[in-house]
Amino acid sequence: MSTASSNRERFYYGYRRTIIQDRTGQPSYVDEPLAAADFLDPQPDDHFELGAQHHDDVGALFQILQYHHRNNLLLSVLPSVKLKWGVAGQPEPTADVAIVSNLVEPQRRRKILDAAREGIRPSCIIEVIAPRFAEMTLVNKRQIYEKAGIQEYIVIDSGLRADTEQQASAICYGVSGYELVNGQYVALPLDEEQRVYSAVNRVRFGPNAQNSGFEVIDARTGQPIQPQTVIDQDRAAASQGERRGHDLGASLDFLRMQGGE
Repeated sequence: MSTASSNRERFYYGYRRTIIQDRTGQPSYVDEPLAAADFLDPQPDDHFELGAQHHDDVGALFQILQYHHRNNLLLSVLPSVKLKWGVAGQPEPTADVAIVSNLVEPQRRRKILDAAREGIRPSCIIEVIAPRFAEMTLVNKRQIYEKAGIQEYIVIDSGLRADTEQQASAICYGVSGYELVNGQYVALPLDEEQRVYSAVNRVRFGPNAQNSGFEVIDARTGQPIQPQTVIDQDRAAASQGERRGHDLGASLDFLRMQGGE
């Protein structure tokens, strides 16, 4: 077996990087392989093999929900956030996207949500399945979030699994969701378009028409939320407004100069 192949097998789930200093204080890096169970309670220097599709989907999901909730100053959309329950023996996973209300420190890019210290937990968590951790997302994380009292749990599934993660033909999106009822998760129903409704977000999550991706439908308009198009329009309008303001300011300065002569 080649060294590269051996390393791929050894670091199949990912690696944890630690820094070791010698007697002179010079640092060196040591990578240790991760086990599948580490996915449920990751540490700061853990790097998991989640796949490119997972990365792209989480980024798109965050942008969509951040735009959707842009006018709600009491709500935060947190990507890739480590959840700390403060309960001994309870795994503390990293959520792909967490919806949290009334944060005392509502930084958008924070990496940790300490529920024990801050006294608040997400009202909704959305996970995107990574091929090598599909069962843990569908089963183990659901159990963790149920026990933690998370009101809604939504799962976006590309259909890719460990043995097909490099095959574009294996992509076939689906969505599932759960709502907490009397302390237990109850599956959210799928509508005719195979979407689930999130009462927390007032949107419907589901596959697109070709099942080649997912979309988030605004329940008020019935239309897909498309942040990039709207953001570009907003930026263009803002830029145009800035130019008009600059031109007006320059004109006023010119008039003042003329009046002073």
